[in-house]
Amino acid sequence: MKTTKSRDYHTLLDIINKRQPKFYLDDTIVIHLRIGDVIDENKIKLDKLLSENTTFSAGVNYVKPIKYYTNLIDTIHNYKIKKILLIGGFHRKGNHDKSLQYVNHIKQHFENNGFKCTTRINENADEDFLIMCNSKYFVPSGGGFSSIIKQLVILKGGTVIET
Repeated sequence: MKTTKSRDYHTLLDIINKRQPKFYLDDTIVIHLRIGDVIDENKIKLDKLLSENTTFSAGVNYVKPIKYYTNLIDTIHNYKIKKILLIGGFHRKGNHDKSLQYVNHIKQHFENNGFKCTTRINENADEDFLIMCNSKYFVPSGGGFSSIIKQLVILKGGTVIET
């Protein structure tokens, strides 16, 4: 154990720096999508998740609507970046059709706006974490996991893009 402190980002950064991801994405904006249980185990319809800010049980807006990403498009274009990588995963077993539909809608939205958009869904979580933390450009979702990644991207000199 390297630390017993909560939110010891510098120790976490030291660990991340020793374990680099398999590839870097200097020409890509990495977007974390909060999918899985918050979408699949919730009675909120997909159309509502895509069309409006939805607050979940803890008062957190984990899942961002299409409008959130629309509001980022001009900023992303300003960085002259044409590639987007969407990353998300499931940490529980079950039916993930609703999450996958959400991902496909977000992907299609970016493609319709001129971006080459790829996905990395339910891959190795440690590698996903490393990729996101080492991204040059990062867009967080809602929740604590994205907040941690956001802090590490900043510490590493990356750019966090959000509205």
